[in-house]
Amino acid sequence: MERVKIVLDADVLIHFSKADKLSLLPEILPEYDHVVLSVVYDEVKSIRNQLDNQIFHLRNIKVEEFLPTLTSWGKSVMVLRFCHKQTPQPSWKIAGFARLNLT
Repeated sequence: MERVKIVLDADVLIHFSKADKLSLLPEILPEYDHVVLSVVYDEVKSIRNQLDNQIFHLRNIKVEEFLPTLTSWGKSVMVLRFCHKQTPQPSWKIAGFARLNLT
């Protein structure tokens, strides 16, 4: 059975990186595969060293080609969304998840 993938967007990666907590992302939900789309990977040049460490050395985040037909995704994807509250202290809590059924 194929594991559900959590797609990490640029905002999530950048916020966790600024807090020096990028390495915690795969530990939050270890039972899922953590994925960065190739278009997002290309976008986050400012944190490339940290992200490359997760991808190539720790191997707990994968880069997948962005294919609009979703052929590489299987049947389901869990999308991780980050909500940055407008408070003096940033909140690093995860806001919630949306499950998409892709057929």
